[in-house]
Amino acid sequence: LKVILETEAPISEEILLKNISFIYGRDKVTSKVKDMYYSDMRDCAWYGVERRDGFLYRKGQTEFELRVPGDRRQIKNIALEELAAGFKVLLEKNVTAQKDGLFKALIKLLGFSSLGEANMERLEEALQLLDIEVDGDMISLKK
Repeated sequence: LKVILETEAPISEEILLKNISFIYGRDKVTSKVKDMYYSDMRDCAWYGVERRDGFLYRKGQTEFELRVPGDRRQIKNIALEELAAGFKVLLEKNVTAQKDGLFKALIKLLGFSSLGEANMERLEEALQLLDIEVDGDMISLKK
């Protein structure tokens, strides 16, 4: 797990479980797999792993980067900090952006063609993690 977290943190526990269910002798994530996983994760902080909101982080992790993997992840399986890092890169390149355009640019980077309501809500949450200035519909990073 620590090796996985070195390159993939933060990682959705849902995705992780799908990829490691074989460790628990199953092809799919079952309630038994979840029970064994949660039991194994009880002392994860001792090993430098933090669990927050369905994601695993390296202990003390403060640096985040938007990863655009070959396998497209649902927005709910991308940590808010990672989405915020994507917004930050886009705003650093463009200085200012319209909120709608910013959201569409990030969605496109992630391989999606449209911006659904659930995705909008998640992106709104991620945007709140940044220190931004809002002027009407225009958004920029605070200097």
